[in-house]
Parts: sequence; structure tokens; C-alpha cells
Amino acid sequence: MNHRQHDHSLPAADLPWILAAVGVALVALLATMAPGLTWEHFGDDGGELTVAVATLGVPHPSGYPLYVVLGWLFCQVFGVLGPPAFCTNLLSVVAGAAAAGAAVAIDRVADRRFDLGLPGWAAAILGLTGTLGYTFWSQAVITEVYVLHTALSLWTVAALVRWHEARRTGRAGGTWLWAAGLLWGLALGVHLTAGFLAPGLALLLLATDKGVIGRRPFWYALLTCVGTVIALYALLPLLATRNAPVNWGYIRTWDDLVHHVSGAQYRFRMFVFSGRDLLARARDLFWPLLARQWGTGSLALLGVGVGWGLWATTWGGTAATRSYARRVGAAWFLLWLPTAFYSLNYQIDDLPPYFTTTFVLLGLLFPVGVGALARWTDGLGPSRLARRVVIGLACLVPLAGVGRQVDELSLRGDRLAGEYGRTALAAIPRGSLVVSDFDGRTNALLYERWLGGGRGSDVAVILRSMLATRWYRDHLRRLYPDRVIPEPAPWFANSGWDPLCDHVAEAILRQNATAARFLVKDTQPFARNWRLVMTGGLFRLTEKAGAAEPRGRGRFQAVDLVPFANADYRGDPFLPGLRDGDHPHYPALGEGEMVSPEGIPFWLASPRSLSGRASVITTCYLADFRVRVPLPASPAAALHLVVAGGVCREASGPLAFVQPWYADGPGDPVSIAGLPDYRDVRDTGLRYWKIPLGGRSPAAVEIASGRAVTPEPFVPGVVVLAMTLEGAAEGGSPPDGQAPAAAPGGR
Repeated sequence: MNHRQHDHSLPAADLPWILAAVGVALVALLATMAPGLTWEHFGDDGGELTVAVATLGVPHPSGYPLYVVLGWLFCQVFGVLGPPAFCTNLLSVVAGAAAAGAAVAIDRVADRRFDLGLPGWAAAILGLTGTLGYTFWSQAVITEVYVLHTALSLWTVAALVRWHEARRTGRAGGTWLWAAGLLWGLALGVHLTAGFLAPGLALLLLATDKGVIGRRPFWYALLTCVGTVIALYALLPLLATRNAPVNWGYIRTWDDLVHHVSGAQYRFRMFVFSGRDLLARARDLFWPLLARQWGTGSLALLGVGVGWGLWATTWGGTAATRSYARRVGAAWFLLWLPTAFYSLNYQIDDLPPYFTTTFVLLGLLFPVGVGALARWTDGLGPSRLARRVVIGLACLVPLAGVGRQVDELSLRGDRLAGEYGRTALAAIPRGSLVVSDFDGRTNALLYERWLGGGRGSDVAVILRSMLATRWYRDHLRRLYPDRVIPEPAPWFANSGWDPLCDHVAEAILRQNATAARFLVKDTQPFARNWRLVMTGGLFRLTEKAGAAEPRGRGRFQAVDLVPFANADYRGDPFLPGLRDGDHPHYPALGEGEMVSPEGIPFWLASPRSLSGRASVITTCYLADFRVRVPLPASPAAALHLVVAGGVCREASGPLAFVQPWYADGPGDPVSIAGLPDYRDVRDTGLRYWKIPLGGRSPAAVEIASGRAVTPEPFVPGVVVLAMTLEGAAEGGSPPDGQAPAAAPGGR
């Protein structure tokens, strides 16, 4: 380790490499950024965050005040380039590029302090790739808070290590210490988990200057940090008074502010696992996710960095250098471990983004690993060329790992979330009332309602899963003054969360009966108590006429598939058998009526989660499948099917055969082919197929496996989700012919 004095121009010499990394990251992230609202990469909160940003509202805890302010500025400055979601995605891109620059700044200091001997280009490559791992990149191309939080946290560390270098080389560096305080305060203003950096930052401070607490620069930095945090979070009650469409917490008192900022409503998810559970989660969640960041080959490079660090703290160098390495190494360890520990202890479905900062801090080991390899090369002989070749090859390892994931991470063609919101809002009347669970679909509706084409539609979007809270009901009354938002009945006061939400939601639906009412999901008890009709990816609610409604409309009559069904659309409809899942394959479908673009009504059976029975027929994965479904023996114009294609990406030939049978024998078989593979579609994947019957009276219809050929090791086929028999019209049947039509909207 080299403790020689360094010239004051060294930080300036780092600037070209920092800017190079920022530029490359900016280009790469811009090229893969989502063009608007997206649900991908755990981006379900994007709609809520964008509405809060564009209208200066208050998003969910802890409120993210700096993110709201910066996002609003981006919307003002870059709004001419695209919609608000484009601007908030752009904020993530810029923050991602800034984080790459911070990583290079840290790597350059580490190179000098530990005498790694890396050329500037190597530090730039390793800082860039160490930042742009899978999780970080996935968050840097969508609307989320994690990348801005990581960028500010990383620049906090960069400013502190600059101060550390200045003090170790005999310079004051007080400005860097003050900058670190400011940056940390800003990071806390984005996400309070930046507080988990405190142990590592404190150890780095004390490892640099044990008497720093008694010096003015330290107190200037600390007061700047605290003042910044107070000023930022003081904005939240001011923003709450504006009653923007997103006004989480409806902050009116000091207790409201503390409750919101501290994330009190989420505490039941925090630190809930035992030691054994944590080990299992580390094995099943953390390590596979770490291996995915830069590819499995990069783990070896990280391992070399850890190995060299342990050697430097125990056997390498002199007693002084070992002591120094132990202090700095412990500080680095305490920078990432508390955040990782908290994330592992947090019980939530979208867990991977919480490790964004952790993985970037682990990526700082890449220069250490490459420097260690270069040192071993020096031991084989003093060849500068050999050293550079080893460094170059080592840099390729994480670079190649990142490059292999670009196509998977890219969202440049993703428009599904925005299309869903536009389709749904366009399909429902003005003044409608939509009750939805809190998920990506709800947020897409909020985005379209307040920032898209739904402005002025007077549609009320209500989150069912928050109706148990008094503040949310108060917020709704101010936001939608012409809607009735009742309080729970007294006997529901002590009910559980979900029953209370259901109770209030049903009261809202019944007391606003003059408005057209819709659901996003077929949530119980609504599926039992109302008639549901699919409309633009939503369920329209109407009162049930009686206990046993006829499943038909006019000359259209539903065909019951349940007695012959072998799969379920709320599990995996393409695999025969009954499979329940937390994430329904077709979340926009449920029991009730849906209408094709041509106006043909279909009736979907209850999913297994409600009925305990299979609901659809599939021929996928089945080479020799055949089922015969009885039909009413009356003159019919056509049989209509709702179908989807499965594992047919490279299939050629018919995916299935549909053959009508009459009293005097079989009719002509009709082949179903040319369906898109459900794995590739950006809409629902549903297609509508017509089988002409020419006014004859069918006795049954037979569905059988096709003869499609595919190089994949699966049998391609179809899923039949619903069938409708169209009776012969008076005066003749409709013209024959068949043509599939795409389903509107949905996922």
C-alpha cells in the first residue's frame, strides 16, 4: 500500500473518466428506457408515483419529497418531449448515469489508496459495469425511487472517500465532508433506508480522523444533513393541503406526518423472520439474485476481491497497512450489510428492487479483484503488456455479463400499461365509478384519469384495499365531492382489514347506483353479489335479476365447458390440471360476461378459486387429446370460441381441430392455426374464432389436438376459455367465414 503524497490535481484527472462513464450509462439507459408507463421490472407503483409527481401530491410512505420535487421539475422541463411517465422514466435514467459516475469516482480513490495500479479506462469500465447490474438497470429504465436513492447514496460515499483521501494526504478537504452531509440528507429525502449507511459512514469518518467530531467541518456537514431532511419532509404537509389526486396519508396533524414518514402502516412487514428463515431467504432469494447481476462468472471476480481484502487485512503489507485495510474494509462492509439485512427481513412481493443499493456497493469490489489479479501477474514477471492484457480480460467478465442481459432489460417497445389505461377509460361512460385493488392496473387507471385522455371524464378511481383507513375515505370525499363515501357500519368497526374494505366498497357501489360502476378484479364478495360484464378490461356491475340467471342474451347462448374442462385460467390454463396461483395468468378475466370486438357475448365460468372446479379446455402439452361437448339441438348460425395459443412460438400447422357433430354424423373439421404464442403477446393473447354452422342443428362439438410441428420440446395447442352458440337469425343466417380477432386491452 502506498501512502505517498498526492498532487491536488488528482481529482481533476479523474473527471474525464467519470464523465465517460456517465455518458456511456446515459446512452445505454436511454436506449432501453420505457417510453411511458410500464408494469415491468416491478414497476406497478409507476402510475401512482407519476401522478403524485406531476400534480405535486404525496405518494405512499415515506412520501419521497425530493423525488416528487425533482420529478415535477423534470415534467416541467422535458414535458415537450413526452408524457409525464416519459419524464419520470427519464429522471431514473439520469440518476442511473449519475450513479455510474459516482462509482468511478470511488474506484479511482480506491485505486490510489490501495495502490491497485489500474489504468483510468479500467476503473471507468469496472465502475460502470459494477453499477449497471441487472437489478439497478431494471430500475433505471422505469419510474421508481430506488435509482435516485442509490445515486445520492453513492455520491455521499464518493464525497466522503474524497475527504478521506484528502485527509490521508495532508489536505483539509472540508468541502468534501460538507458535500457528503448535503448528499446524504438528499438521499434520506428520497428514501429513508439511506439511514442504513450510517454505520459505514461513521466508521469511515473515524478511521480517517478520530478527532473529527470536535471539528467544525463535521458539524457543518451534520447540520446541513439534518436541515436538508427536515426541510424536505416539511414539504409533505404543505403538499397534502393541495389535495392532489394522490394524497397518501391525508396529512393534517403532526401525528399524521410521523405516521406517514415512518411507514407505520408497513411495520407489520418489517423484521418478521427468524434466523433460520433469514438463512433460507439468503439462499433462495439473495444469492440467486446476486448471481444474476453480472452473470455467474463475475462472482469469481468478486470472490477474488474478497480474498485479496482478507489477505490485506491479515497477512499482507506492514502492520500499519493491515490496520488501515481493516478499518476501510469494515467501513465498506457496514455500508451494504445493514441495507441487505433490512431487505431480507422485509416481507413483500416486490423484494428485488430493495437490493439495488446493496448490489451497487458490492460492485465496488470489482476493481479490487482486478487489481489483485494484476498484482499476481506482476509476480510472474515485470511485463506491462501482460498486466494490461490481464486487466482487460478481467474487465470483460462483468461487461459481458451485463451485455447478455440488455435485451431482457430493454423496455423501449413496452406500452402495455398505457394501452390498458387508455382502453379502459375509453370504454366506460363519463362519471363512472371504478373500484380496484391496489396494483399496477389501478395505478394505470389513475394515470390515465388524471394525466392522460381521461382528464375531464369525471371518472372516480377508488382503491378498495385502502378503504379501511379513515384518512383515505376523507381524501375521497374531497377529491370526489359528488360521490357518496360512507363510513363503515358500527358492527364492522373491529373487523379485519379485508372484510372492512369489502364492506365499505360494497356500500360505495350501492349508494352510488346512478353512476356506471366497474371493478378491476372479480373480487369477492362482488363476484357473488353482482352480475359482471367485461368492458374494456374492466367488469361492469349490474344487479342480479335472480338467483339463477340464464347464461344467454338474445339468440346467443353460453356453452358450459366446466364438466369437460381440464385446466383453469386463474392458475396456468396452458397446463392440464388445476393450479392455483398468487398471480393469475389472466388477471383481467373472472366470472361473468365479456363481449368480443364484433359484439359476440361470452360467459366465463367461475375460476377454481371461487368454484373449486376447472374452467377451461386446453390441448396444450397433449399429443392425443379429444373431448366432445354437447350443444343444444336447435338451428344455429355459428359457434364462437374465445381461444389463446400456447407454446406455439415456432409451430407450423394446426394447433387444434374443432368439429361440429350433427344428428346424422360429423361436420367438416375446422383447424385453428396462426395464433400468437401467449409468451410473446402484449395484449391479453385472447382471440375470437367463428365456426359457421349454416343454420343446421348441432348435437355436439369436438375439440381435439392439432398436428402442429415445433422444434420446442412441447406439444403446442390452444386454450378454449368460452364458447357461445349463435342461433339462426330470422330470415337467414349470417354470412359464413371465419377470422380471428384480437381481444381489446388487458394483459
